[in-house]
Amino acid sequence: MSLGVLADLLHRYSSELLGGLLILLSVMGALYGLRSQQLRHLQRRYDRLQIRYVELNHRITNSLSVLDSLLRIQARRLTVSEARGALRQASERIRVITQLHHQVILAGLGTTVLMSCYLLQLIDQLV
Repeated sequence: MSLGVLADLLHRYSSELLGGLLILLSVMGALYGLRSQQLRHLQRRYDRLQIRYVELNHRITNSLSVLDSLLRIQARRLTVSEARGALRQASERIRVITQLHHQVILAGLGTTVLMSCYLLQLIDQLV
């Protein structure tokens, strides 16, 4: 094989190799763009879910507070002490649930609750 033939083969194969690399880079760029777009979409979904989570916890806290207030108002209006006591106990239970919900929120993902903190708060409230 002559030097000219080798140069032609080298040029042709290097051109084909370069063309293949350009195609590969184009495909990789498209995949990266798609992945980047998917990541942005997932981030937007996560942000929306996080806002909903905060709003849901706010509504739960407000609803428990309203329920507690209504029970205490009703207890004050009653003249039968046994019924008044039952409503006050229900109100106390609602406050305990509210505190537990608050601890769950503080725990982050809602999977663990620092029982020592919760129990100390509960004891303070009951004493």
